[in-house]
Amino acid sequence: MIKYDDMKDKIKELGYYATEELLYDTYNSLLLFDSNKISNGQDIYAVCLDGPPGAGKTEFAKTYYKLCNEIFKNVEFVEYQCDATTGKTELFEDINISAAIRGDADNVNIPGKLIDAIKKVNSGKKVILFIDEYDKAREETDAFLLQFLQSGNINSTQHGDLAIKDEYKSNLQVILCKNDFREELSGPLSRRLRMTSLSYMHPYIFKTVATRTLINERDDKVNEGLINLVSLMYENVYNNKDKYNRLPSCSEMLIALEDADRLLKCCNAPKHIIYNVIVKNMFKSSDDRETFESILNKSENSKLKNLINSMKDNKQEDNEVLDLNELIKSQYFIQEKTMLEDKKNALQQLIDEYKEKFAKAEEARKTEINDKVNNIKLQDGELVQTNRPNAISLFQDETARIKRGYNIFNLSNSDWTYVGTIRKNNLYYQFFLSKLIEHINELDITLYENGILLENVSDYKLIVTCDFKQSQANLEGTSFNNDIEFNIYFNHILVPDLFLSDILYFSDFINDCYEAQPKTVGAINDEVIGFKDHMFIDALVYSDLDLGYDHVMDKASRVMDKVSHVSIRNLEDLKKLSDLIENNNSTDIEKVNEASTKLLEGKSKVLKK
Repeated sequence: MIKYDDMKDKIKELGYYATEELLYDTYNSLLLFDSNKISNGQDIYAVCLDGPPGAGKTEFAKTYYKLCNEIFKNVEFVEYQCDATTGKTELFEDINISAAIRGDADNVNIPGKLIDAIKKVNSGKKVILFIDEYDKAREETDAFLLQFLQSGNINSTQHGDLAIKDEYKSNLQVILCKNDFREELSGPLSRRLRMTSLSYMHPYIFKTVATRTLINERDDKVNEGLINLVSLMYENVYNNKDKYNRLPSCSEMLIALEDADRLLKCCNAPKHIIYNVIVKNMFKSSDDRETFESILNKSENSKLKNLINSMKDNKQEDNEVLDLNELIKSQYFIQEKTMLEDKKNALQQLIDEYKEKFAKAEEARKTEINDKVNNIKLQDGELVQTNRPNAISLFQDETARIKRGYNIFNLSNSDWTYVGTIRKNNLYYQFFLSKLIEHINELDITLYENGILLENVSDYKLIVTCDFKQSQANLEGTSFNNDIEFNIYFNHILVPDLFLSDILYFSDFINDCYEAQPKTVGAINDEVIGFKDHMFIDALVYSDLDLGYDHVMDKASRVMDKVSHVSIRNLEDLKKLSDLIENNNSTDIEKVNEASTKLLEGKSKVLKK
């Protein structure tokens, strides 16, 4: 059995553009045709295509037959066209005109389309019985057709009783077409039918079909300007479809295009002749032609109206070649172009206004920052305070080298892992910050208002936040904030070993700043400091090397392959470990992902600890 997507492609190849709902209904019909099963309460499968004239019902029935013939092979198509005289007799009996003329009474009545379909089904063939415009048939036909669909049997005075054999009942499918001649079929018959609604073809779909069939699939391509013209006309009709008796079908518009193109190429027919050929083929009734002209003249949108009026003007030089593409471009799109240009100019004006506002705001911001920075100056190796600075607010101030980043490091996020702390006493943070700014390129760091980014490899980030501790001197009012804890975090459960070197470099930089800082105003006595300098690193470290194990440090334990629980409490151990790592190949950062996944899946107790 064909797959659904292949069926969609096949229907497009056959030249029919179906809605999604119709495609699924079609596939359901194919499945029943293929399964050799009959439906509950209905021996014969039947579907009713309901929709306005020109919606493509007849075309779809023929497309469905072609599709079935390609899938199942040797499928028969039996078609009957109903009219106001059609009753049950006309479905299973027909008139042999030749016999009637000859006076051969015995052969005047011949088997009708329904009997023909039954005989072909009983011979083992798959048959599609298509009854077009069934709503024109007399209402008495509903009861007869309902009985046939339920039992597969008919009773004919001329031909006797006929029945479809039970094993072949699934080989017949009945398709009814209904317009609006009769508003509703009888209730019992409607309940036995599958109803599928078709609406008028969308203008975009028509443009696609016309382009494919008249340009892409043929050597004698139809003038593209004609296709654009008919598409615009049909779009206008489609948008006012409730005012028309009947909308033009796809086949009618394609015929109009071919006729107009033929006249244009062979004899360079005048514009008004081309227009009349198109209109007469699209609208078969004079009422619909008048409706089209009336709606066009009353339309507030003058684009299409100007285009049509320019074509209806029969003044045309003998040697003038009609270029519809150029005509559409000049008449239809000229207003569209003007409107878009006006919008573009208005938007550009708005952009320029906001650029000017932003430039003024940025200039004011820079001036304010420079004023704050100028309040702290280094002079002759000493920190001179014009105003008494606060280290916490200073870290939040901006300079030309500090990036904005509110809440960029959200430590409430469970993805961040605390690595450790470096505490330094009596380090004046305003001096430390100025050195960070001075050496920012050498350190390869990024400063934010609420943190320092030490390293950023792919999605891995090692950050430092600064907490300011109140010493006894602070409490007594003899000093300002100068005791700092640098808290280190990593945005992963495992720390790759190469990041230990970054922690070491940062620790050395802190010590260098401490040694280099000048004598400060209001220096305090070390005896009143309540904290001592110390380092504490406690992390799960991923490394291809053995981290410690007797020859480097004592406090390292294996958690799993290549993952160690490392505890460092002094700078010397960190230096030893960093030297070991630097003298060997760096860890493949992607392997950390795999190890972390294993930890999360099988070592949760380690993480909990």
